[in-house]
Amino acid sequence: MIKEIKIVEKSNNILLGNEKSLSVLIKNFNAEIIPQSLIMCGPKGIGKASFALNFAKMLLSNEQFISSNQLRILEKNSLLETSIFNCKKEYDDIAKKYKTVINIQQIRDLKEFFSLSQAQNNWRIAIIDAAEDMNESSTNALLKVLEEPPEKSIIILISHNYSSLKSTIKSRCQKIHFKPLENSEIFNLLEGHNADSEERNLIVSLSEGLPAMALQLANSNYSKTYKQLIEIFSNLPKPIETMIFDFITSHKFESEEEPGLELPDLLLILIKRLIVSNLTEEELFPNLFERSFFDKFSFSNNSIVDLSAFYLDLEHIIVEGRKVNIDKSDLSLNCLLKAKTFFKGIVCP
Repeated sequence: MIKEIKIVEKSNNILLGNEKSLSVLIKNFNAEIIPQSLIMCGPKGIGKASFALNFAKMLLSNEQFISSNQLRILEKNSLLETSIFNCKKEYDDIAKKYKTVINIQQIRDLKEFFSLSQAQNNWRIAIIDAAEDMNESSTNALLKVLEEPPEKSIIILISHNYSSLKSTIKSRCQKIHFKPLENSEIFNLLEGHNADSEERNLIVSLSEGLPAMALQLANSNYSKTYKQLIEIFSNLPKPIETMIFDFITSHKFESEEEPGLELPDLLLILIKRLIVSNLTEEELFPNLFERSFFDKFSFSNNSIVDLSAFYLDLEHIIVEGRKVNIDKSDLSLNCLLKAKTFFKGIVCP
């Protein structure tokens, strides 16, 4: 049975979500009906990994959940965490970037971790984040573990792209689907952050129901950066190269060890919203500056197709650039200049 969960971390140490679906899952675990393999899937930034980690801690703490529809966020506990194996792409200190895959050695380490639990007669939980980061060898190695799971073991796979997973993996796991939050839930999540009502409305609109993105936008002032992007492109068809160079030079980029939302991501959000604004009559723009900017462009059916293709091309450039550790400022500059060239061709004279 496929279940859907909406989840968000709240400041009162409760993970809240789709109460009906969540209550079924928690009721099963309270009754010790425990599947040994789960896939938690949904958009990146929806809260799957936070849910999985806190869910694992609650199971290992031998406590029942607070109620049928709530999951408590437990404090850091080294004893609990020794029973949790986090498997994700490793950071290469020499290359100063994350490795591109979860390799077979990491799955071997996972199997060794489970063998220790059998000797100690304790539960062990492994979280693989994200499942699609495994290569062919590591996927096949994991499949053998799923086919014959060790006693007192639970494997939780995090997936941002469920359709890309092998059917042999999916068939052996219970699927739990996370869906975006309602706008009102995101708006309430931002309560207490240094943002007025207009700013919060913009963040709600940009985050598309993803709590991680909403919090990044609120905590890093990236909603203001989004406005700056629009201000720069609003000067088209006049030359804006100097404005772009100055913008990149003055921007503070995050370190590679703490990946988060960056300029290329905001540019993709902008293009996506430009596409959606021409495909729906729904009001997407709570701020006049965004609406007036989008009105600068003249679209035909062909130009919408071209813009969609440009979005995919740009997304590919960003993904590949990050894989080879292109300097963040160089990648951002390249993306903004490409967008300038494309936008100039569709802006109204």
